[in-house]
Amino acid sequence: MDMTSLKQTSRRIGTNITCILSAGMAGSVRRIMKERKGNLGKDATSLYMLPSPISSHPGTMMNNQLGVPLRIPLSEEKIDQRLTQISQQFRHLFNSTVLLGITAFHRAGALISGSLQKDLRIPNFGSLVHSNLSAFKENPFELFGNRVELLVPICGLQQRHCSIEIISISYIGKMGIAITTDKALLSGPEELTMHMSDMFRTDLLETSTNISIN
Repeated sequence: MDMTSLKQTSRRIGTNITCILSAGMAGSVRRIMKERKGNLGKDATSLYMLPSPISSHPGTMMNNQLGVPLRIPLSEEKIDQRLTQISQQFRHLFNSTVLLGITAFHRAGALISGSLQKDLRIPNFGSLVHSNLSAFKENPFELFGNRVELLVPICGLQQRHCSIEIISISYIGKMGIAITTDKALLSGPEELTMHMSDMFRTDLLETSTNISIN
């Protein structure tokens, strides 16, 4: 994936690369569903993973993760409208108190689970998992005071509950994307690559001059 084109598009539109990747993936899935005569009248649910805003201690083995539900507008036909809706959701997410509310809910669930000594689970949480991790030279990842030089994204799917998992990592100027999908949706990496490349090349990048995020 050409990062130069993505960065240029991001600056021109006025949104971040996470929103562009989410819109591109939504368009790719929508195109696959359309080819297979699927129902395009319903949207998908995305579980966006990000570090918890509270109770993250640098001495832990890994950052405390928080799952935030987002709507993926598969029912929207126009790419510019999908990107606008996704960008507005991210903007609302990071400028509201919803993160604190969700964190409090998860902490309460953990306390109840620990008190009852029983693992409490939500059986069905959505159809897409997306995690975006970023680190820079002035603020690298550290484990027990040691700088992490290599990040390996590990993708896993929960059977019958999630059809796509995406992990994009931007680490000291380098970007990697790991995608795991259910074979019922994508038969192999070739089909995913074809749809993603076609979406970014013919739809998103070429129409970016007409997209404006307010």
